[in-house]
Amino acid sequence: MLKYLKEITLNSIISFSLNFMLIILVPYLMYAKQYLLALSALAAVIISLTPAILRRNYNINMPLGISFLVTLVLYLHTIGISFRLYSRLPYYDVTLHIIGSMVVALLGFAIVYTMHFTKKVSLSIPLIGLFTVIFALAVGALWEVGEFAADQFLGTHAQPDNFDTMTDMIYDTVAGIITAIAAMFYVNNTPKTKLSEIIHPFDMLLSIKNKERFDKLSVRGHETYFERNEKG
Repeated sequence: MLKYLKEITLNSIISFSLNFMLIILVPYLMYAKQYLLALSALAAVIISLTPAILRRNYNINMPLGISFLVTLVLYLHTIGISFRLYSRLPYYDVTLHIIGSMVVALLGFAIVYTMHFTKKVSLSIPLIGLFTVIFALAVGALWEVGEFAADQFLGTHAQPDNFDTMTDMIYDTVAGIITAIAAMFYVNNTPKTKLSEIIHPFDMLLSIKNKERFDKLSVRGHETYFERNEKG
């Protein structure tokens, strides 16, 4: 019991609260006959609970900061659509689009840097930064395609005009650049022993199908990266 209490942090409390509010939002939208929004909220709930599912089923503890940011963005996006905050609040769309793109870019950087750190690929830090920008832009483009499809086939109004689409793509690019620069600065000025703690859960996630490596990572933790035969 005390072990679990020690693991409770402000981030975990807020994340739990946001997840809970997402969950109770689904039946409310169903009651209001907003079935498409209810489906979107349900998808947000499932995605936001992914870190908890990974922890329970695979003992993969994703960094709390990243888990919190993902949950926060999904929550703000869901209530933004459900209560029309995108049109009611000035700069809500711009702010959330930039934050969401930064979270996507951060995940892209973390995954590729993990592959670089564990020597699955050999890339320079600037190239990883470039990938981060392209990744943010690519995900943003897919999002715009999804909004266009929803407008055409479901009667939504996610894309009022071409200006809105192009400014969203610009925000994706700016967010990707900011995240890439910040992430490159961080990894260049952080000891590898500290980085390994952040990289470890992503490495476990990428190694789920490799039972031998996954078991090794599970047992030895992030210290796996600094075994005698791997030093240097």
